[in-house]
Amino acid sequence: NCALVQVVMGLERVEVGLGDQVVVQGCGGLDLYACAIAKERGAARVIAIDGIDDRLQLAQRMGADHVVDFRKVPDPKQRIDAVRDLTGGWGADVVVEVVGFASVIDEGLRMLALGGRYLEMGTFYTGTSFSCDPGRLVTQNLRIEAVASYDAQSLQRSIDFLSRNAKTLPLDDVVVDYPLEEIEKAFADQDAGRTKRASLVMT
Repeated sequence: NCALVQVVMGLERVEVGLGDQVVVQGCGGLDLYACAIAKERGAARVIAIDGIDDRLQLAQRMGADHVVDFRKVPDPKQRIDAVRDLTGGWGADVVVEVVGFASVIDEGLRMLALGGRYLEMGTFYTGTSFSCDPGRLVTQNLRIEAVASYDAQSLQRSIDFLSRNAKTLPLDDVVVDYPLEEIEKAFADQDAGRTKRASLVMT
């Protein structure tokens, strides 16, 4: 699954490791994998942000220690403050954007602690932009990484991850299979957020 391998490559690039505080913006397919892989790489705390009940619940089953429901915390500043509170006032070491909306990037950057790393993977199409204060990037010593593809080593690490966790993580709930005849329903459910990650199966 390209979603899993992309996340493996991305978290490797931003060097998620022992003791890191990680925020995942969104709880779709990539985001759920990010929660699990960050915990396996040694993250001390994983915070997932979304606004759909079953996604928030699945994020916790996939390793998130805390969830922030943006329906209950609708203001970006409040969400930034919530992350600060959950990280003891420090902020996140790593924030992962897999929502796919450029508008959340500045919010995520503001959640970072001094020396934090921002991983951009969700906005895989061109033509959008976001507001950013470059002085804040410099003075806080922040780093931004963008990852769309992956290498052969990441593919092997993904297979190893599945082998280790197939019996302990709810991986079958992350990807929902649809028969090819229901392709329109798969697209509709994916767009409406009714499924985390749609997969087409030919029978």
